[in-house]
Amino acid sequence: VLLDIALLLGKILPCSLANSIGEWANHMCRTTNLANPKASESLSAIAIYLSSSPNDLAIACSMASELLKVIGTEEEEPIKESKVYLTINNLTGNAVATLILHSMEYFIVDLEWAVLKWKTVSRDSSLHLEAALCARAEAVVSLASQFAEMNLKGYGT
Repeated sequence: VLLDIALLLGKILPCSLANSIGEWANHMCRTTNLANPKASESLSAIAIYLSSSPNDLAIACSMASELLKVIGTEEEEPIKESKVYLTINNLTGNAVATLILHSMEYFIVDLEWAVLKWKTVSRDSSLHLEAALCARAEAVVSLASQFAEMNLKGYGT
């Protein structure tokens, strides 16, 4: 319920205020130990979805990097909890992973919309926009690649 209320408020609040709430949620994710998967997922969602671009994707990438450490890879053993995001641990990892995967869809749809808009703008006046779109696309690929590295066999069982 808290997540739904916060996301609804984020849509109607001015961008700067929504971004402040996103920053607060990101700070809480870094400093609050949570064992409840739904609470961790909700707080992480507020941090990602209420942060403005490019911070939203940077937060998702940072969380995915920490999630990679908690889940482990073929070469690295998993750790019990993230040292950076205290809300990411072996009890909440699946919920946060699901959220980040859903956020990737959001980022891709957002990127697709921006590319369509960019195509309607004069190419000469949009070099800055093109560079921003390329950087965002690279960040989405980087985010997805973190999941490719994860050792998901037997995780969460």
